[in-house]
Amino acid sequence: MTRRIFRAYLAGLAALVAFSLSPFAVLGGFVVTISLFIPLMFMLAAIGVEVKGQTIDSLLLVIFIGFSTIMALAAGLWFYRAADRADKGDDDGARRVAAAGFTLLVIPAVIYFFFNALPGI
Repeated sequence: MTRRIFRAYLAGLAALVAFSLSPFAVLGGFVVTISLFIPLMFMLAAIGVEVKGQTIDSLLLVIFIGFSTIMALAAGLWFYRAADRADKGDDDGARRVAAAGFTLLVIPAVIYFFFNALPGI
């Protein structure tokens, strides 16, 4: 991955984050809700996962926090790999691995911003 493509990729990720913070983020919120959260809520309800005093929404929050934590740890490992490749002189490989790490950091943030952009949430 060349430096120019890497910078364009990071600009694309920044644009996605900016879109998720814009007033049009409601559209992305509908997509995230329909594609991720509604199927997950139906699955939790179908298998009967309810703990005393907890609703499906609170279980969904715990699942999302766990997902975000795993993604952040995985991004840290990808950045470690990128640093290792950069030390070995493989700059293109380091950029490619760093781009994957940045993607792992951006995905949970964008999902969170999109979901919270919905009215009534």
